[in-house]
Amino acid sequence: MYKADIYFEMGRFFIKNEDYDMAINALNKVIELSPDFAGAYSNRGLCFYNQEMFDKAMLEINKAIELDPDEARYYSNRGLAYSYQEKHQEALAAFDKAIILGRDDSFAYSCRAEEYAALGKFDKAEEDFKHAKMCNFIENIFNDNEKEIPMDDENDNSGEVVDDQGKQD
Repeated sequence: MYKADIYFEMGRFFIKNEDYDMAINALNKVIELSPDFAGAYSNRGLCFYNQEMFDKAMLEINKAIELDPDEARYYSNRGLAYSYQEKHQEALAAFDKAIILGRDDSFAYSCRAEEYAALGKFDKAEEDFKHAKMCNFIENIFNDNEKEIPMDDENDNSGEVVDDQGKQD
């Protein structure tokens, strides 16, 4: 599985740099090495989505959901693909599922709000946008705390370096 993880990270790098063909190549390798790697299908679907190949994107996203039906992000991705095709009811159902699974996910709430707005349901859109804003505020608080520089334990004067998992170097 280790090689698959490396190719997966390569795929993520290429996606961030908007080189979707290279990302697809890396993700193809992940799937070849580890056919049950749901995240690889989801990210490959994201590549197809960004290349406006929505049918291919949907196949990939559906495979990711088949492999890991409890991952909220996959339903958000499904909702985006439906939304772009103006399949608003299907998009709403996908974002509903993402919200149920991911609870306070600002992205899913924002996307669902856009769907409600597209359908002229402005009260529901406003409610979701407010909820998304609150979720985003909370997410930022937690993300800021994660970025905090770890302090040395004041009782530990050994000078040993400890990695993320608490192992000594």
